[in-house]
Amino acid sequence: MCSLRPQFLLALLALLLFSAAPASAQGREDFAEGVRLLRSGDSSAALAKLKDAEAAYGGEEPATLLQNLAVAAWRSGQIVAAEAYAERAAARDPKLNVLRDNILGAAKLAQGKQAMASKALDKAEKLAERSVAAFESALTAAPGRRELRRNLARALKLQEEIEEEKKRAKQKKENKKKDKKGKDGKKQDQSKQDTGKQDPKSGQDKSGQDKKETQESKDSEKQQGEKKGSEEKQSKDKPGEKQQGKQNQAKAAEKQQGAKAAPELSEEEKMRLLQRLQQILQEAQRKRSGAKRHRPGKRDW
Repeated sequence: MCSLRPQFLLALLALLLFSAAPASAQGREDFAEGVRLLRSGDSSAALAKLKDAEAAYGGEEPATLLQNLAVAAWRSGQIVAAEAYAERAAARDPKLNVLRDNILGAAKLAQGKQAMASKALDKAEKLAERSVAAFESALTAAPGRRELRRNLARALKLQEEIEEEKKRAKQKKENKKKDKKGKDGKKQDQSKQDTGKQDPKSGQDKSGQDKKETQESKDSEKQQGEKKGSEEKQSKDKPGEKQQGKQNQAKAAEKQQGAKAAPELSEEEKMRLLQRLQQILQEAQRKRSGAKRHRPGKRDW
């Protein structure tokens, strides 16, 4: 904690106690008792007694009472109250500006450390700046006070720590952003690779399916031709059954006509159709291969 060294002058205190604004005897006793407790290190009890004295003075308390109230409040951990008492003391007596600046600097230093611990770095930075300014003001008025120099050194150190912490936080944020960008790029590359693997396979599957269907059509036609030749041979071997064979052929033709509405293709037409299908498949594969070679690179948008 920043050091606050109030100078208590017994002679001046006695003079102020009895020559200050009118106050009850109890008020003067509370003031003296509060100073004694503060000297002994019992800050909480001292603060309570000094507040009793303040109430007894009824708004006409001397600057020295406000000075001791500021010190007692600070030592009791009541930072906001200490600042308020120090401001009032300096307003009553400009000689107490050093006390006010020292308490103000110490208060902002403590608040700045708390803000830094909670990662509120912008707030901590502003508090540290106010702390440095207050200690510099106090040292300007009292350059020989060593505790003021120590307090200023603490405030400057806090400023450096906050600056370093802000740099680390910024670097961490940038690294996180780069990592995310790198992961997204890898996902896109993997997606492109998967797509590239699937396209040729899809083309091959389709080509194989077309070839299979064409071969099945050929096999079916071959079987029908063989069946027709067999029937004609049987008709020649058995003249008595020729008429029956013709009837069977007529029935088979009618059945086939009912099953197929479209006319049967000739062998030449089938070959031309097969060649055309193969050309279409080859052209599609060339287009896909060209698209992969000229695929645009990774975009930022």
